[in-house]
Amino acid sequence: MSGLVKLSTPALIDPVELKAKEAKSIELAQKKAEDAARQLAAKAALKTQATGNFAYSAKGDVPLIGNAPDLMEAAFALTAAAPAAATPFKVGNRWYAVRLKSRIEAPKAEFDKNKEQIKQRMLPKKQEDELGKWVKDLRSKAKIDINQALIDDK
Repeated sequence: MSGLVKLSTPALIDPVELKAKEAKSIELAQKKAEDAARQLAAKAALKTQATGNFAYSAKGDVPLIGNAPDLMEAAFALTAAAPAAATPFKVGNRWYAVRLKSRIEAPKAEFDKNKEQIKQRMLPKKQEDELGKWVKDLRSKAKIDINQALIDDK
């Protein structure tokens, strides 16, 4: 006696339906982030997650979030009077609404102590940049005439 086993395969998801669901989920996530940003601006009590203290990074690295230069710029523009960003930020596949928790000033005494070292480290770069600008300006003003008689090899 032989038995046949019927295997059922999961229903194939229509690619159009999948794309529509994906688009709708992205739209819904953005809407929720915008709502959260409005609530943070209104100083409503929301459950938030702190990133911890961080310093400015030219790359835009924010702890727990990742590389987000736009968010970094906005975070350092926040003040105690206006502690929440007006719009949320998309980083990767996630949306973030941000609010300033606290701001700690950099130690001025340490800066004053290292000021000359920093200046000496930056001076060659600034000199190189200025020299480059000057040469570029000279080249833009220069008129080059090509003497064909000297180039032709007859």
